[in-house]
Amino acid sequence: MKESSKTKSELLAEISILKHKIQELEQSRSERKQVEEALHQRDDNYRFMIENSGEGILIVQGDMITFANPALEKILGYPRDIITTKTFVSFIHPDDRAMLVDRHMRRMSGEPIETGYRFRSIVADGTQRWLHIISRITSWNGMPASLSFVMDITDHKRAEDEVRVSEEKYRTILESIEDGYFEQDLAGNFIFLNNSMSRIYGYPEEELMGMNYKQHTDPESGKKCFHAYVNIYETGQPGKVVDFEIIRKDGTKRHIESSVSLIKDSAGNPIAYRGIVRDITERKQAEADMKETLDSLRRAFGAIVQVMVSAVESRDPYTAGHQIRSANLARAIATEMELPQDTIEGLRMAGSIHDIGKLSIPAEILSKPTKLTNLEFSLIKEHSRKGYEMLKDVESP
Repeated sequence: MKESSKTKSELLAEISILKHKIQELEQSRSERKQVEEALHQRDDNYRFMIENSGEGILIVQGDMITFANPALEKILGYPRDIITTKTFVSFIHPDDRAMLVDRHMRRMSGEPIETGYRFRSIVADGTQRWLHIISRITSWNGMPASLSFVMDITDHKRAEDEVRVSEEKYRTILESIEDGYFEQDLAGNFIFLNNSMSRIYGYPEEELMGMNYKQHTDPESGKKCFHAYVNIYETGQPGKVVDFEIIRKDGTKRHIESSVSLIKDSAGNPIAYRGIVRDITERKQAEADMKETLDSLRRAFGAIVQVMVSAVESRDPYTAGHQIRSANLARAIATEMELPQDTIEGLRMAGSIHDIGKLSIPAEILSKPTKLTNLEFSLIKEHSRKGYEMLKDVESP
């Protein structure tokens, strides 16, 4: 009886151990199932992302495409079963093939090179598209492979080209014009300028960049610029043409005129100034020379008028001083009437020689000490018409 009881106890222990192992196996099977389900879910997620990605995804092994997603089908215009029967280079523009093959071989050899670049592709309808590709070396089915993501950037590239052409056009215009174009920050430092600015200011472009307006103006001109800039900033309105002097690198001075306006950001806040500069030194000199010439001519004309006044008075001493008094009276009346200064001066000159017609009257009649005959008085009265005839074609004020 004792031996039989012992065998039963051992049997129960073995049964307990067996149950425990069964439980462990069931738990392991459950855990493995959970892992398999998680892996399956992960695979489904990856498959969903790959199949619905907006970017083309392809795997290249050797020179053949072994995998392509729907987005790549859409980009290249071929069905997947056709894409995976072709070499990758067959979709590349002939002029870009050598570049891509070189990069692919260098990556495969482990060389650390740039992973993203652009190239042209020939798609199913025969047109050319610009693609951007990002690649990395990985393993696929136990074999080395290149995993790549492809984006169609044709529209983006076209927009870039249009912007570049536009920038080049306007840059060419800026560099071709005689006037200087500049941009300054709000402190008055140059942040952009064209070649003409360097020519006008006499500084190399690299030296002029970053220079403040106070560094190339004297205190008077600097003050004029400061007030102009403050007014533009406060009002937001483009500044009227301001002329001032600049000091060139060699110390010489040039007279320039400038018009300035604000540059604003998308929110309408001032961020900088832009303006046009024109060298007017020669024009200012020509104006000064012209003024001097006009002053000289005015003095000469005045001298001629004075000679005529003297000639008339020498022939008619009885009315000496009458012309000058008439001229002064006419000038006083014109001044009181607030007529233009040129008109006042013209009236003074006309008054000074209003009796010039007397030069046509015989001196013996003008200076006759006795009473004039009717004929002689008729001749005297003719001096007004004679004066008109003498002066009617003279250009003067």
